[in-house]
Amino acid sequence: MEVVIERIAKLLKLSEEEIKRRLSYVSLSEEDIGLLRELSGKVSEEKIAELFGEFYRHLLSFEEMRKILEREEGLIERLKKAQAKYFRELLEGEYSLDYALSRLKVGQVHEKAGVEPKYYTGAFAKWVESVLPVIEEKTEKDKLLSTLLALFKVVILDLTLSLDAYLFSKIIKVEAERYRVILNSVRDAIIVVDLETRRIADLNASALELLGLENEREAIGRDALWVHPEEVRHTVGEKFSRYIEKGAGITEVEYVENKRTGEWIPVEIGYGTFEHEERTYVVGVFRDIRERLRREEAIRRLNRLYETLSRINFITTTAGSEEELFSSAVSIIREGGFRYVGIFRKGEDKAIAEEGTFLESDTSACVPMEENGLYLLISRWFEEDFTKEEIELLREVAHDISFSLRNLRTKEKLKALEVYDPLTGLLNRTSLLSKLPTVLERAKRDKKEVAFLLLDIDNFSELNEAFGHKKVDRLLKEIATRLKKEIRGSDLIGRVGADEFGIILLAEDAGEAAEKLLRRIRNRLRKPFKINSNELFITLSAGVSSFPEEIEELYSKALSALQRAKEFGGNRTVYYSETAEREVFEKVKLRTELRRALEREEFLLYYQPKVELRTEKVVGAEALLRWNRGGEIVPPIKFIPLLEESELIHEVGEWVVREACRQAQEWRSKGIELSIAVNVSPLQMKVPLFAESFMMLIFGCGEGSGSIEVEITESAVMEDVERMIEILKILTVRGIRTYIDDFGTGYSSLAYLKKLPVYALKIDREFVKGIPQDEDNLEIVKATVNIAKSFGLKTVAEGVETREQAEILKELGCDYAQGYYFGKPVPPEEFESYIR
Repeated sequence: MEVVIERIAKLLKLSEEEIKRRLSYVSLSEEDIGLLRELSGKVSEEKIAELFGEFYRHLLSFEEMRKILEREEGLIERLKKAQAKYFRELLEGEYSLDYALSRLKVGQVHEKAGVEPKYYTGAFAKWVESVLPVIEEKTEKDKLLSTLLALFKVVILDLTLSLDAYLFSKIIKVEAERYRVILNSVRDAIIVVDLETRRIADLNASALELLGLENEREAIGRDALWVHPEEVRHTVGEKFSRYIEKGAGITEVEYVENKRTGEWIPVEIGYGTFEHEERTYVVGVFRDIRERLRREEAIRRLNRLYETLSRINFITTTAGSEEELFSSAVSIIREGGFRYVGIFRKGEDKAIAEEGTFLESDTSACVPMEENGLYLLISRWFEEDFTKEEIELLREVAHDISFSLRNLRTKEKLKALEVYDPLTGLLNRTSLLSKLPTVLERAKRDKKEVAFLLLDIDNFSELNEAFGHKKVDRLLKEIATRLKKEIRGSDLIGRVGADEFGIILLAEDAGEAAEKLLRRIRNRLRKPFKINSNELFITLSAGVSSFPEEIEELYSKALSALQRAKEFGGNRTVYYSETAEREVFEKVKLRTELRRALEREEFLLYYQPKVELRTEKVVGAEALLRWNRGGEIVPPIKFIPLLEESELIHEVGEWVVREACRQAQEWRSKGIELSIAVNVSPLQMKVPLFAESFMMLIFGCGEGSGSIEVEITESAVMEDVERMIEILKILTVRGIRTYIDDFGTGYSSLAYLKKLPVYALKIDREFVKGIPQDEDNLEIVKATVNIAKSFGLKTVAEGVETREQAEILKELGCDYAQGYYFGKPVPPEEFESYIR
């Protein structure tokens, strides 16, 4: 309280001079003081003690005042004595600074007790009323009025001092509360030190928490260095003095002591100074940096782990064995800041590789690897748990070690694969061919001959499609087993391709030995193979080259001979010859040039007229593909099969459709309305969603798309009738006319023919060219026309070469015809001249 009164007095600038001025403000003269003193001498203590009973009875009649006055037992009696003392002091006339301070205390007590000014001023009125009888009794009548006036002047002085104290006490209290709220809202610890005494003057809630204190009283008044551990106080004190000399600053990392737990807490301290009521204070802001240091340490640990990961990456590419990999790995990981690192296999107590000492009290992590139940066991000195980031990086380390381990084991497997085929156990291609020079040298030395045989399983791709790779792999192993049983101990056999086997023979007569071996092999293959419940008969095509006749490129020449054997239909043997080599070379050359022909725009379309026999008018044209190979027009029979073999048929087929559309559009612009039929390869039809793709291609062609018709061979239809029916339905619904080409050559079922949603049948030229002389052909044509009519289909005769043939076909009821009689396939310009 004394501090508060002192502060209020300073705010009011109270002094002896100020009191004199206040006395003069109320016009209190020496005469007035004399009258009061005279009255004081006439009033006894007993009389004064009796004055205030009625005063307090009056106050107790008010509920608010009753709550205050009855708060403490004996409070009213103490207040009566205080009132008597006050009345005596008031009459004695000693109105000094001490007297004024006592009046301030009264106002401050009232504020603290919650007595508002309205009750306080009202009480003063009752107090004056209580003392009036005494004054009237003890004062002469001629002095009564002057004495009362003097009393009122002093009462007014006292009242203003008490009210000033009440108001300023209220202000100081609000400021103190605001100051405390602000101070406690700061998350950092704040400690205020009196610079003169170097003792703690104040601290906030965060400081209490940091120091482990329950209230401010435990710290206020203590030496400023008390907050630090005793071991570092001298050093901190020197730094504190240096910072004070500079006026402000931030320290390095220091430590404060939690007085409850004894923990040393790292802090960063910022100092500043301020003046308040003629005193200088130092404000210390103590920032708890435990979390920051933990983060920094975590970052340092992560950086070490990143460095560890980088080093692990290096050894994963350089380690030459599992032992070297494991020992290097545990050494590198431990250098990343760990007490112990070990690699274990699940279920085993002994480490495969380890470094350091493992203690049960250490914090440890178990990180699984990806190979054969291996795992890393890692421990470190301090108790803090591994962070999520650390575990993730350790998993990366484990992954890299696992990767390296797999790599090492793969290398070991590859060493084995360098010699043997993993499926059949036979020599692989590289190993078999590497032995060829040695065999040839031996043949020269012993004057013997060498034969190289390449065996290829016929229709292997169809087997894969029908049964799948796993079952066909079992078939390959069985074939390899049968082959091994037929070769001699001196012969070499290997698997040189997916479905190819190579055999090297050394004999007096290599050709004869090869022939006998192939005979034995084919005899053994006559026994069927079994896949599930299916019995399969396997045939082989064979190509053979020999030394001394053919010493150069023995393998490639055997391959050339094998290709010829496949071209002849398979299940046969071809011995290499120069003629066959040239044919194969030409075929390879053509295939290469075909790949570039589309880019070079070497393909073109010829058009052959389609004539309505009844009117002999040209109603359409068939687009026929040609290849302009350096000025030479290559017929389709020479390159279409190659397009189909190389899968180029799809790209070229799309080009044909676009070009036919473009030509139809050009002719339409010239007033020529013709339908154009394009041929679709069976391979194109096998593509999933062919019909949808074809329609998108047609619609992308613009106005010419409405003139396009499609021709499909009868054999293509019969490969998968149900699927073809669906495709033809889609094309028909979209307005595309479809034709069955080469009809009569594919053994169509009439039951299926009835279901086919096609526009017309095209009678194959083989049946047309012999009429009228060939009566069998004539009957076939007649029957075809009748069948077509019965199913509501049109007919088109191909290969019409004479007027007589055209007339006969017309009489038989055939609708349309094509052939040299009406016109050969020609470029579009010539075709346009022809029809005009």
